[in-house]
Amino acid sequence: MPSEDASPVGEGWTRHNAEMLLHPPSQVFFAQRGEQRGKYLLRSDDGSLSVCPAPHVSADCPLEVRAASACVLRPCPQTTEGSSASGRRSGPQDGAVSGPG
Repeated sequence: MPSEDASPVGEGWTRHNAEMLLHPPSQVFFAQRGEQRGKYLLRSDDGSLSVCPAPHVSADCPLEVRAASACVLRPCPQTTEGSSASGRRSGPQDGAVSGPG
């Protein structure tokens, strides 16, 4: 008989008693020791523990994804002689988004 305790898969297990762990959100027990060692158990209506049924088998489903993006930047206004880039107003103008630079 192995001397190490069995470990359940996943997180969120808490100690129920010396032999079992409990996953509170799902109310599933996991036996670390004893004759049920390594098994997931559920409490039945009469209060006894029975082996948890196997999880549902996953199914592959076809998936089609389409994405689009549009990015339109207004060209920078032409500078005239005598004006410099530092003379421009900062920030968006007329609701346009300013580009880098």
